[in-house]
Amino acid sequence: MKAESSSPVVEEWMVGRQREEAELEMAGVGGFNDTPATGPFGTLDHPVKIYSSFNSRIVGCKGGDDVKHRLLWFQLHAGRKHMCNECGQIFKLVTPADEGVAQAH
Repeated sequence: MKAESSSPVVEEWMVGRQREEAELEMAGVGGFNDTPATGPFGTLDHPVKIYSSFNSRIVGCKGGDDVKHRLLWFQLHAGRKHMCNECGQIFKLVTPADEGVAQAH
């Protein structure tokens, strides 16, 4: 006979942003991904899209194309684009509300 475990399941003790991310991931919307965004250099017309389940996200930039620089961190907010002060690359936060569908990010 197997003894019952008295340990709570993960969802029972999660709180705040951690719980929100877990619930979104279980619903198939989002999920944390810490791999670098890759692709063409971000411009005003074609910014680098950074996906998030939330209205802001911390992002790091090391340059792009032929422009390389030390890692610079900034907070990216939904609804506006951000330009890296060092290389001029443009970033845009994309949320599930923007896309209307779940994104793998």
